[in-house]
Amino acid sequence: MAFGVVSDLLSSVSLGMEAQGIEITLIPRSQIEKNPKNKRSINDIMELAQDICMCGLEQPLVVYQKEDGSYRLLTGERRLTAIDTLIREDRLPESWPGDRKDPDIPCIVKDLEEYKLPLSDDLKEKYAIQRTNRFNRKPTDSDIMRDYTEWKEIITELKKNGYTEFVAGTDEDGREITQSLKGRTREIAQKSMSTHVSTGQLAKIDVLLKKGVPELLHAVEEDKVSIAVAETISHMPLEDQRLLLQAPRPRNNKIEKREVDEFLRWKKHKQEKKEKAMIKSEDPGNKKSQRNNMENEPQGENGRSEVASLPALMKAEKAEIIKRGIKSAKQQMCILEEEIQKDAQSIVRQELNLNNIKLYHVYEVRIEAYELLLKTLEKK
Repeated sequence: MAFGVVSDLLSSVSLGMEAQGIEITLIPRSQIEKNPKNKRSINDIMELAQDICMCGLEQPLVVYQKEDGSYRLLTGERRLTAIDTLIREDRLPESWPGDRKDPDIPCIVKDLEEYKLPLSDDLKEKYAIQRTNRFNRKPTDSDIMRDYTEWKEIITELKKNGYTEFVAGTDEDGREITQSLKGRTREIAQKSMSTHVSTGQLAKIDVLLKKGVPELLHAVEEDKVSIAVAETISHMPLEDQRLLLQAPRPRNNKIEKREVDEFLRWKKHKQEKKEKAMIKSEDPGNKKSQRNNMENEPQGENGRSEVASLPALMKAEKAEIIKRGIKSAKQQMCILEEEIQKDAQSIVRQELNLNNIKLYHVYEVRIEAYELLLKTLEKK
């Protein structure tokens, strides 16, 4: 492509690349598709669009040609999104070549076959994306986890095939950066990543990938929880991880450390309460006291204490049962069913978070009482 044709579109940095012999090709926008494997976050699009409109492209896009003749993006999704904004708002500079609705875009066309590496087509494409995205903006936690995971895949495959080094990318002057494959995969990946990330941060990701439920990993990918907080959650039992993730919270709100701390305190309190109840039930003196109390409580038709069969209920619940004069376990269960349904509806309706868990306590107490009554009926 002639130098003068693209000179109006590119900044001095990009023009310098062409002067160095790097071929820049103009490709119609309709022939370029975004890469589904490149899931990095994009932001500040309006600001970038204005910058492109005023100063041109800092760098051309990098693409590769598919079998059908169209092109797929390797790097430059943020730039392409900004260009799409200019097209949609009809703000492209008058000097921009091509149709106003389908303008020509400066691109560097890569051939994936030039990467002579023993990688599958899928990994080779990920490698090309990683290699050409070394100078990306500040990444989010989801970007960091995704980049680290992909580099681990690539490095593991290269090691398996006996490689001792590989080209991780190029520096700002276009010189290749060679990376040794000796040492721990985590440390090699750290050196290969485009942004400096501590090995401690990567260690947390390893724990998260090993112990976290799929829903937790998805939450990190959606930037709904940070790596640090997610790693703390991953140490919980699987059912607790899911319970915390499913807790109602305002839309688009991230899971913060204070919410996790509150949840852990709640679980600790619940466990301590359970342990105290077990100790109390095993105490012979306490059993004698329970028998004395039963003599003063209302008796059912079969002579059994109806209230004594509900040790998990709060005192207020016991008093209410006495007041109603309930005489059968079945009647008690019917009332509990209604109360449990009301509790569940209240939890959903009020969108309570874990900073206000009183209703959760009541809800659990009633469920425990219901289960106890069910066991009582099964024994009869």
